[in-house]
Amino acid sequence: MNRRIEEFEDLLLQHSLLVFICSIFSCFPYFAPMIAFLKGNFIKKTPATVQIDVNGVGYEVNISLNTYSKIQDKEAGTLLTHLLVREDAHILFGFF
Repeated sequence: MNRRIEEFEDLLLQHSLLVFICSIFSCFPYFAPMIAFLKGNFIKKTPATVQIDVNGVGYEVNISLNTYSKIQDKEAGTLLTHLLVREDAHILFGFF
């Protein structure tokens, strides 16, 4: 009888750990990108940011100097993006 109780306790512990792990990962949906890229017209470019018009929706994207040097002479293009979600801000970074 004690053996069956031990097996049941082990099974309960495994189930509890599985539920706990699933609850942790459902809280962090950062595994899939929300905005993978933006393709459109570059409206305003500065060494730190670019405003890009995507079918009438304007996005302001933070960029590096390396990206700025590559898009400086372009009027349109595609930027790969990374969306950083914080408690106080959503910051969009773009890379050419």
